[in-house]
Amino acid sequence: MLITLVVTLIGFSALLGLHTATVGGNGLAGRSAEAVARCTETMESLRSMSVTGMVQELTGNATTALPVDTTMSTVVGRNNVTYARRVIVEELTAVSPYLVRIRVEVSWTDDDAAAAANGVNKHVVALELVRTRQEGL
Repeated sequence: MLITLVVTLIGFSALLGLHTATVGGNGLAGRSAEAVARCTETMESLRSMSVTGMVQELTGNATTALPVDTTMSTVVGRNNVTYARRVIVEELTAVSPYLVRIRVEVSWTDDDAAAAANGVNKHVVALELVRTRQEGL
């Protein structure tokens, strides 16, 4: 009877570890999905503007020359996870003088932990779009 109890406890402890790993993975998947949504919202907002309007929105000055690399305001998501947004807008003059690349990065840390210097606990989702200067979708 005692041996059966010990074997059962070992089995339950293994199941507990599996359950903990599954819950953690589900949490990360949820935060990643929310980051992709925030990234998409930001990209759609920017791509609907003219290049001049986009530069005005990002820098406060419509005459600022490209490239623009700026950090937008943070967004608080579910469970108080803070998402930082970075936007880079640059001309692709090596390809064509009329093309502009927009890159939106959304980053967050696990359970708002401090990101270590080597990037532990930090996650980043990025979207890129190449468009013409004249295009305003």
